[in-house]
Amino acid sequence: MVSESVVSESVVADVEVSIVSLRGGSQLSRCVATLPRACAGLSWRLTLVDNSPSGLALTPSLHGVPAAATLRSEGRRGFAANQNLVLTQVVREDRARYVLVLNDDTELDTRSVTTLVRYADERPHTGAVGPVLRDSNGARSPSIFAWPTLTNQVLSSAFPRRQPRPVAEQGWINGACLLVRTAALAQVGLFDPQYFLFYEETDLCRRMTRAGWRIEQCANATVVHRQHQTTKRTGSAVEIDQQMLRSRYLYFRKHRGRLAARMLNGLVRCGLFARTAKVAVETAAGRKPSGSPTAGVLWALTASQPSRPTRFELEARANSAPARGAPHRTACRIGRS
Repeated sequence: MVSESVVSESVVADVEVSIVSLRGGSQLSRCVATLPRACAGLSWRLTLVDNSPSGLALTPSLHGVPAAATLRSEGRRGFAANQNLVLTQVVREDRARYVLVLNDDTELDTRSVTTLVRYADERPHTGAVGPVLRDSNGARSPSIFAWPTLTNQVLSSAFPRRQPRPVAEQGWINGACLLVRTAALAQVGLFDPQYFLFYEETDLCRRMTRAGWRIEQCANATVVHRQHQTTKRTGSAVEIDQQMLRSRYLYFRKHRGRLAARMLNGLVRCGLFARTAKVAVETAAGRKPSGSPTAGVLWALTASQPSRPTRFELEARANSAPARGAPHRTACRIGRS
């Protein structure tokens, strides 16, 4: 059983959990419901960022949560910008030792967050740590991957079923569940808001490693990630893939230079064009009767220009004013196992 004791709001918590929600609903409720047992033995708080079009009724999702705040984020904003609304407060006020950046399409195993915190506590040079992820069928997958290079990114575009190469240590952590040390954030900065979606965690991990922090995976902590549930609420499949191309271009331009970004763009477009031609030929020959929509999507991606902002980014820029109002926080409590 998890018992609760009221603690002053001024106490520095072990963990501040930050979740951005676009639609709320049952998936968010399931995610939030797993937090108390996942954080057993820790002092923790939750901030829910509501970035829905017209505002959400979040109270039902907070049932049973010992300490929670909601923050309304007006207008369309990217993942990084929304998360920074919480991270800024945590760093500025030194409100928690760690921040758990969490997707609302996750469900945490018992003591998973506790395990991540203990792992980081024992390794003071670790800036960020992630769990092993499981899909909805229970299949396990790593959450730490090799840094993006021209070779592995071109191959992933040419062969879309090819998964990012996992590494044993030192790489970037999947941002679906990412425990970040507040001291590391204070040193290297928050998420870069130029990434509307994708590559924001890769960029943050890259900056941390360059500042001397380690990025690691904790094999003893596991979390269910119902992949693509969050991104499906953002836009059409074509727009999401175009945003992926755009964010990858921004990452390479920032960390490898403009020439590398342009080379990547050219090579990726060649690969996409070859895939488009292959599907078109197979469709014309009758070997792929349903290939026309696929060819259309591939052609749209081939014709996209990652050097230009996407529709999402343009809308986000138009809503770049600070969020309205301060978050309303309930009494702070601590869960103890």
